[in-house]
Amino acid sequence: MGNYFKTTRDIGTAAGNEVAAGGGCAEIYKMIKQKHLQLDQHKLDLARHILRVKTDNEAVRVALDRAIEPVRYAAFPLSGPDRAQLYSDEPVVLFTHIGKTAGSSVYSLIKENVSQDQIIGDGTERDFFYTLDKLWARQIRWVCGHFRLGLHEVVQIPGSSLRYITFLRDPVSREISFFFYRKNRNSAATGPPEDVDGAASAEEWFKSPLRPRNVQTWFLSGYGRHADINAALNNLLKSYFFFGITEYINESIDRMCAAFGFMNKSYPKVNVSNRPEVDQSTYARLDDILRCEDPLDFQLYRAACDAFQSRLSRAEQV
Repeated sequence: MGNYFKTTRDIGTAAGNEVAAGGGCAEIYKMIKQKHLQLDQHKLDLARHILRVKTDNEAVRVALDRAIEPVRYAAFPLSGPDRAQLYSDEPVVLFTHIGKTAGSSVYSLIKENVSQDQIIGDGTERDFFYTLDKLWARQIRWVCGHFRLGLHEVVQIPGSSLRYITFLRDPVSREISFFFYRKNRNSAATGPPEDVDGAASAEEWFKSPLRPRNVQTWFLSGYGRHADINAALNNLLKSYFFFGITEYINESIDRMCAAFGFMNKSYPKVNVSNRPEVDQSTYARLDDILRCEDPLDFQLYRAACDAFQSRLSRAEQV
């Protein structure tokens, strides 16, 4: 345990005082007491380093402030001079990895062409915050993971010093792949059975109320938004330096390698779902279901394919 907190009661009391001072959010205090939150010195040391504070008390206070006031969402900022020095040489590339869009294979391609000590990934938004000290301490140039557009605002990377990339996939194929991937994974490595809501078939999963809707649109809509097709389309066409299409994987990889000067174009197929073949009639039925359930993803995918093919045609004419 840390020097400041000797018992879980001390932690709960301190948190309660901070919450009370902030004027509400008593449920946070209740949660801390019920879960018996424990902080060891290593975590406190890391929190002080990330938050740029001197004491354990300050670290807990600032962390609570950040959690209680998410609307501010300027978590873990670097000072202006620090940012300018860190990102003065070349842009940081942020790879928005949407699940089951060949992102793991793309990540392997990146690792084949970029020094490992210049990459953070491939994890979730939560995992990323545990590695912020690496971003600040080293010349990290590639950040890869399951995070939404807008991560640069959270860590305050200057907009002119970053490039977003992503891959999109046919919504039906992506959801089928996700269903069998989660269903077939070893129970020791996967999440709880509710991952696919106990669904026995892809059709059941497509209709499940627990299945997230319009996932690809949500990823590109930005922080603080629900799935917003107008925002997602605008972001894809204006904020993304590069995007690829899984159904055009070879063409996408060629364009990505050209854009970043990658010499090694090999990309192993990794994290591939072990799934049975889906016949045409079943696929058509699943397509009908998903068009009703996830209409925004279909609109996004159609626009992305049109834009990708247009860019491909222009590139071939040069």
